[in-house]
Amino acid sequence: MSAEESHDIYSGCQTFEALKYALDFEKAIVQERILELVSKIINSDNPPTTNYVTPCINIPRRLTCLVNNPNLRIYGQLWRWTHTRKFYVERELTKFQPDRTCYSAIHGEICLNPLHYLKETRPTSNLVWYPPLHPWATIAYYEKTRKLETFQCFSPEIQVKCNTVSGRAVGCFSLDGIRNELRGDEVTNTRRQIGEGVSIYYENGQVFMQLLSDSDVYIESLYYNRVKNDRTHTLHSLQPFDLTSMKLMDDDRFHILLDKAVQEGAEAVYDLAKIFTIRVVFVEHWRTNTPVTNYNCWIEIRLCRQMKWIDNALRQMGAPYKLHY
Repeated sequence: MSAEESHDIYSGCQTFEALKYALDFEKAIVQERILELVSKIINSDNPPTTNYVTPCINIPRRLTCLVNNPNLRIYGQLWRWTHTRKFYVERELTKFQPDRTCYSAIHGEICLNPLHYLKETRPTSNLVWYPPLHPWATIAYYEKTRKLETFQCFSPEIQVKCNTVSGRAVGCFSLDGIRNELRGDEVTNTRRQIGEGVSIYYENGQVFMQLLSDSDVYIESLYYNRVKNDRTHTLHSLQPFDLTSMKLMDDDRFHILLDKAVQEGAEAVYDLAKIFTIRVVFVEHWRTNTPVTNYNCWIEIRLCRQMKWIDNALRQMGAPYKLHY
């Protein structure tokens, strides 16, 4: 047996063990949640019946995850949506009965009765892609301190470029035709070097950036720094001919961060919104502690969907904040 074959078998065993551990862990969690629900039904003055006119099964809202409640998810899987592996309450469930303790209500308790919710169904097509009603991100283009144009991202992939060659078959934010009467020679020279620029794409709940240009780009991402345990304003670069991409957001990990912030209070939730603003400097070497407005060409990306989830969490907590995105 070759070394390569041995490595494949070893990797396969590791994968199997990891999968077995995950399944055993999930089974234990499900059993725990079933016992919790049974206890609440037994102790309820009006236990639920098999019809849709049923009482709420409430627990204090502070004990739940405001965005992805594992109790409600598991109960839903057991009694209503057996083939669902994972769903997020805020995105995929709508209230069925107009009760005051449903997930979307602002109240001290939350209902975990799966009969009180409907799972949203979305039509799918393998032939046609329908753009969303709201952008998943916005991209603002700056030259030094001057913001010249803002682009709304509806397509799942966006190319930000500055050349006369047509973009790829994706949404394209072309900087070519953007005019600036105050543009100097330094900015013009930097724009010439942007070329194919960068690709930003939203795929399976994750946001990535890939460099397409022949010149470097420098990135400030508070989310990336938090995941990597780097200092808050650490700068990272993508360099030409490097096939790796940079992950700017992972929805699953974000929900973990949001759950933790909710437990800490509204200030922590509001502060979390800062990680959804990503700044990118083209061509020039961006140095730490130097304001981004010192550089010739840069963009600011704001992740609108995640901002919306934070806004919803703050509203349900009764916080007086309003995010601008």
